[in-house]
Amino acid sequence: MRRRLYVALFFALPLLGRTQSVLQKAFLTPPDTLQTSVYWYWVSGNVSKEGVVRDLEAMKRAGINRAFIAHVGVDGTAPGTVRLFSPEWWDILHTALKTASRLH
Repeated sequence: MRRRLYVALFFALPLLGRTQSVLQKAFLTPPDTLQTSVYWYWVSGNVSKEGVVRDLEAMKRAGINRAFIAHVGVDGTAPGTVRLFSPEWWDILHTALKTASRLH
C-alpha cells in the first residue's frame, strides 16, 4: 500500500508543479474571455468625460472588462453639476460606451 502511494506521488508531483505554473500564469494575465466585473459608482453627479475615459483605461490595465454603472448620491459628498438623465449625463454615458467599445 505504501509503495503504491510513493509511485503515485512520483508521477503526480511533476504534474502539480506544471499545474501551479499554468494557474499562476492565468492569474497574472487573465484571458480577455474572462468576465471580471466591477460596480462603477458615479457619485453625487461628480462625473466627467475625461474621468470616465481615465477610469475605463485603468480598468482595462487592471484586467477588468465589464462594469455596472450606478449613479448614486452619498451623504457628505459635495454635489457635482451633472444631473441624472440630463443631456450632459447622456453625453458622458455615450463617451463611456464608445471608450469601452474601443478598449474591447
